[in-house]
Amino acid sequence: MASRVAKGGWSKLPKGWTEKSAESFWESLTSGAPKHKVTRCIKKMDGKVDDPGAFCAALADRVVGKQW
Repeated sequence: MASRVAKGGWSKLPKGWTEKSAESFWESLTSGAPKHKVTRCIKKMDGKVDDPGAFCAALADRVVGKQW
């Protein structure tokens, strides 16, 4: 299975996505993690995207804001 990359980060949502669906996706990746949500996301996305750290950091910026 080929890895996928979020081209351009999360500055633009994928076709058909809404802010609500991005928030839901974030919650599904970080559920049960009161702290270190990005770390939880990275662990879940490892092997699914080329750079899980960049993927999760960009998603956190989009959903939570850059102050995380």
